[in-house]
Amino acid sequence: MMASIGMIFAIKEKMMRRRYKFLGVLIGIALFLVLGVIFARKVYLERGVPRYDIAQWAETNEINKVLVIFAHQDDELLVAGTLAGLDLAGVETMLLTLTNGDGSGAPGQSTEDRIAERAANLNNLAAVLQVDSVEQGFFSDSGFMDVSDDEIKQVILEIINDYQPDTIITWDTVKGLYGHPHHIRVGQLVVELCQENRENPEFPVDVVYGTTVSVWLREILKQISPMYQEGYYRVNDEESVEPEFSLATSDFGDSRRAAFAVYAAEGAVQSLNPFSGSPMLEDFVFDREYFYQSYGR
Repeated sequence: MMASIGMIFAIKEKMMRRRYKFLGVLIGIALFLVLGVIFARKVYLERGVPRYDIAQWAETNEINKVLVIFAHQDDELLVAGTLAGLDLAGVETMLLTLTNGDGSGAPGQSTEDRIAERAANLNNLAAVLQVDSVEQGFFSDSGFMDVSDDEIKQVILEIINDYQPDTIITWDTVKGLYGHPHHIRVGQLVVELCQENRENPEFPVDVVYGTTVSVWLREILKQISPMYQEGYYRVNDEESVEPEFSLATSDFGDSRRAAFAVYAAEGAVQSLNPFSGSPMLEDFVFDREYFYQSYGR
């Protein structure tokens, strides 16, 4: 009897050792994969893109006033961390959104309510990120591609002359993140306008930075973001502009999450942030924001 009991305990102990060994192997594999992802990102997929502290970057480049120009309310989420960092660094910021938001909204919602809701969202986000001033809603979202280049440039020029920014942040001129024609058009028109006024000594803008994504994040979004998958090659077959530098936004994770929460009800926004349910993973993925210089004197 005692021998049988001893045999049973021996068998159980052997099974437990196997389970612990198997668990140890699984943990080892998981750790290996995590380290592999980190290594791949830092060493290979970042492609040597330098990362700068926002305050130091602003001071080094003598940035005092930044005008952020996008097409739609919610586009600014792409630079939410940068806006929060610029505020902390004492840089004055202004957000210009060219359309009024009439092209999106809940089913059955009136155009007036849709525009009012989008305007309120943008103002709420500006408060969250401590943006100093907001201008928005100059053109219909649904008819933006029918507006002439000169009309759009004139609005941008008037804001520039009034606000006197030394730096502009806008969309890239090739992809607009995921192929949205409004985004691409805004990025291109901003650069064209600056080039046309390059020799004007009273034109205040010294440099334009286009927002873009890293190679590794672009490839991830291609696989898991429905919006990215649908629109990325819609306008052209080119890849997005590779970044020349990134700004560290890891200290502004709370601000970024609060900014995304302003648009929490919008499916399109959530599609571009598939990591929102995991703050730790989100902070790893969005610990920096990427840029390249699209114009400079």
